[in-house]
Amino acid sequence: MSVSTTGVNGYSSNVDPRTEIGVTVLKKAQDQMKQQATALIESIDQPPPSDHAQRLDTYA
Repeated sequence: MSVSTTGVNGYSSNVDPRTEIGVTVLKKAQDQMKQQATALIESIDQPPPSDHAQRLDTYA
């Protein structure tokens, strides 16, 4: 059985709808991972706080 659907770009495709959904889910997951990586890199690039009050004194 061949199912004709309209793809994301509006073009007709003969791809299984489950395949299109799977690809869309994977792309969303990849976008989320890229956003998390970018946020992590930005947080690492920030200089450490210069306030000494935030230090923790410990005693052995």
